[in-house]
Amino acid sequence: MKLKFIGPLADLAGGREIEIKGRKELKEVIDSLPDKAKSIIMSGRIIILVNGRSVKLEERVELGEEDLVVFLPEIGGGSNCIAFSLI
Repeated sequence: MKLKFIGPLADLAGGREIEIKGRKELKEVIDSLPDKAKSIIMSGRIIILVNGRSVKLEERVELGEEDLVVFLPEIGGGSNCIAFSLI
């Protein structure tokens, strides 16, 4: 599967794109990421798309080698803006 990280999350994840072989659940994939990236994603303030469909962290999502998972920050501002969480 291919993982894509948009915005500042790419630096925390170790790059804009990561490829993972085999079948895994979404939670396994997230758990394999660097701690800072994982904590931002688990905060619920990141939008997760699997093959263009929005998924929630609570969902059990099986991923295969052909799947595309995109992690992107929520769009918005104010005190809950993702940029503040990355500092």
